[in-house]
Amino acid sequence: MPLEPGEAKTATPGVLASIEGGLDRLNAGLDQVNERMRNFNEEYAERAREWAKEDEAQIQREIEEHEAKLQEKLDADPEFAAMYHKVARQFEDENL
Repeated sequence: MPLEPGEAKTATPGVLASIEGGLDRLNAGLDQVNERMRNFNEEYAERAREWAKEDEAQIQREIEEHEAKLQEKLDADPEFAAMYHKVARQFEDENL
């Protein structure tokens, strides 16, 4: 039966309790989702920091390997070493 304008529909205490219970369960579920997302974000941030450290260590190893190979070439070939140092000085002069 339709309601007249200004007429309010009333709910029984059982219906109100059911609605409140449903809202409580919804809020509890949302709290669980929020907690899981917070945990996931913290774990991912930690993993990202570990990856960054690993990447930094790998880059440092590659730099050291490259420098060692370059030094071997410089030590083995004095003519190459002279050219290298000349170019390096020119580069430094241009970029200061």
